[in-house]
Amino acid sequence: MTRKTSGLALWILIIVAACSSQSRPGRERYNEGVALLAAGDHAGAQKAFLAARDLAGVDPELRYRAAFNLGSALTAEADAAKADEEADPSKAIGLYRQAIAWFWDALRVREGDPAATSNLAIVTARVTALEDQLAKDKNRLEAKLDAVIDAQRGVLESARAAWLSIKRAAAGDPLAEQAALTQAADTQRGIGAEAGVIADISAAEIEGIGKKAEDQRSDEEKVRLVQLQNLDLYLMDARTRMAEARRRLQELAAEDGAERCEAALVALKRAKEQLIDPIAALRGVAQDQAQLLREAAVLEQLAAQAPSEPVPGWLRAAALASRQQPLRDRLGEIKARLRAGLDEAAKQAASAAPAPAGAAPGTAPAPGAPGSSTSIPSVPNAATAPLTPPPGAGAPPPATPAAAADPKAAEQAKLMARIAAAMPALEEAEAEMAAAKQALDEERVPVAQASMRRALLALARAIELFADLKQTLELAWQEQKAILSLLDVESAKELSMKERAVETGDAVARNLDRVARLRALLEDAHAEAKRAAEDALAKAEAEQAAGAGPGAGAGSAVGAGSAAGTGAGTGSAGADADSPDAAAAAREQLAQVEEQFRLAGELRDQAASALAEVKTALERRSDPTEKAKEADKKIEELRRMFFDLIEHLKELLREQAETRDQTSAAVGKDDVQLEGTLPGVLGRQGQHRQMNQSIDAALAKQADQAGAAGAQGAEQQKKFSAASEELRQAGNEMERAEGTMVAVRDHTGGKSHDLKPAVDAQAKAIEHLEEALKILQPPQKQQPKPDDQQQQQQQQQQQQGGATQRARDEDAKRQRARSGSGAEPVDKDW
Repeated sequence: MTRKTSGLALWILIIVAACSSQSRPGRERYNEGVALLAAGDHAGAQKAFLAARDLAGVDPELRYRAAFNLGSALTAEADAAKADEEADPSKAIGLYRQAIAWFWDALRVREGDPAATSNLAIVTARVTALEDQLAKDKNRLEAKLDAVIDAQRGVLESARAAWLSIKRAAAGDPLAEQAALTQAADTQRGIGAEAGVIADISAAEIEGIGKKAEDQRSDEEKVRLVQLQNLDLYLMDARTRMAEARRRLQELAAEDGAERCEAALVALKRAKEQLIDPIAALRGVAQDQAQLLREAAVLEQLAAQAPSEPVPGWLRAAALASRQQPLRDRLGEIKARLRAGLDEAAKQAASAAPAPAGAAPGTAPAPGAPGSSTSIPSVPNAATAPLTPPPGAGAPPPATPAAAADPKAAEQAKLMARIAAAMPALEEAEAEMAAAKQALDEERVPVAQASMRRALLALARAIELFADLKQTLELAWQEQKAILSLLDVESAKELSMKERAVETGDAVARNLDRVARLRALLEDAHAEAKRAAEDALAKAEAEQAAGAGPGAGAGSAVGAGSAAGTGAGTGSAGADADSPDAAAAAREQLAQVEEQFRLAGELRDQAASALAEVKTALERRSDPTEKAKEADKKIEELRRMFFDLIEHLKELLREQAETRDQTSAAVGKDDVQLEGTLPGVLGRQGQHRQMNQSIDAALAKQADQAGAAGAQGAEQQKKFSAASEELRQAGNEMERAEGTMVAVRDHTGGKSHDLKPAVDAQAKAIEHLEEALKILQPPQKQQPKPDDQQQQQQQQQQQQGGATQRARDEDAKRQRARSGSGAEPVDKDW
């Protein structure tokens, strides 16, 4: 009996030893994952937790914790992806679904566990809300209209290409393009059906608002009703034109069909403009006006060359005139909406009534945050102990003296002031469009071009009045580079002395105006940054007064925790333990804000002074180059203060992708079509290359600064240098694409050059830009969302200090209440 008992004990010891030797590496990987997750490295944490799960063997505690924290890490990464406006929402959905699978895995190990059950419900609700929002966005009228407009543009191009092929054929037989025209007619039928669906959706929404009594409708509903009714009118016109186009295309009347396709396209654009912001609508008008100007230039060139082949019907002066009039009508409608907003604001000011909440006059109100009444709580991860938000954790910060002035009313007043300032430029643009229409009717194409160009400049001035600080700085910087280029001796080879003087004077005047507007923009930005810094300071001082100690959830990778596991906070254990340090950091941040904007104001004043001297030198016909360079230097320094590398790189990546799509669409087009589209694409590609060089220069400077920091900056220097190398390669590809476009543009006679190499070079440039962004983009840390305010999370020391004592007390109570669940600290030496 004793022998049997001894044998059994030995066997148990062997099993325990085997399990211990197997799970010790798993525990080490688990604690490594906790530290990585606390540092915000979601990908590294996931790898470590997955390895711990694989090494857990028969260790149920490690299996549970590894699965649970895998779900937490995936949820944190999904939240970061969802918060990134540039990211694809489908990525966040995929991550959420992986998190759900791992929470289920944790429940299989520990059935009924409250922590895993709670987080499973939270993440499931979050992914459902995101999927519902995506479905809603896809079904929005604006999105459907965009799709229909793109499809209609494709039918128009097909009809025009068929007409050109017919005219170039020896016999001019329309049957030669019967298949293409029939296919275009079939496509037109489908687009008309989709436009009908949009009309039905709009009618249903009109009916829903109409069921309410007028005195029960909100201001937003009243505006929306007017927008939808106007949209319905233009949709009806578009559908009529589509039906006419389909019949003409079926009859193989390519030119007539193309004209009706274009009329339908114009009606669709006007329908969409009923729903979008007036400034966005203005940008659309400006883009179409620029395209019309390019087509007029092509017509003038064809007339000068007297080609043997026929001039396309859509490039004749009468056709250009027929397109200029709708552009003027669209501008007039936008002007009327803006004027109505000004009149309403004046009426409210006269009656001393508060301005209505909402967006710009005549625009659809921004939709409210979905699910505001049923917000989804935060999902705790390994670095935060509480499973549910502690009571009082979401309490608002101390009241600030914001009630002295209504921020919405102030913003509305600024918007009205900008609209009033833009009206003269819009009046000028409308008058120039009318002059261009008349000149085209009289077939005076050069005169029409001059009027179109002035209209385009006036539109640009009006739109620019609504630019923010960074956009205005960017425009001023680009304009100043153009001024220096005009003052360069090499420019004399391309322009006459008189033309150079006129263009330089106009550019200086534009930059003087921009620099003057920068004063108010800097004041607004200063006020906003100062308010944020003061709020952070007030909160830190309030927590200090309340006796805040170490932040909730802070601890080492093996410290006390909950069923979710434990981990360090943002930094090391107890990084925000001293609330006075947090308050001191907030004071320092406030002082930095003051210093930054003091210096920005000085740079703006110096740039304005230098530009004024450039203007004086031009008037006196003396050399303004030195002062122009001084202004360029000051604008460059000012721009660098607000230059966000990641932000600019994302914007460059997006714009380069759009330009690649435009270039790809131009592949295979004939010379006439290329002459109308290629100049705009070539200009955009040149701008991309210039921006790429600017970002590269900023990176190189940061790499030098990091290198000067010695061993501490070595890693940063390596990162900046690697990203800079990717940008240089992207710039080489952009230059290659630009060179191909120039070769196509300058080619005369014979077979046109192929644009395919340019598309390939643009694709490679995009790959290098994506790689540079991947190198520069730091690991995204989960930030509090509006629906997460009840969850206290440890922040960086320089921000807002630790959690309040009350939150920690409530957290301790909950952890004691859950102590029966068997959740114990994960230790390396179990």
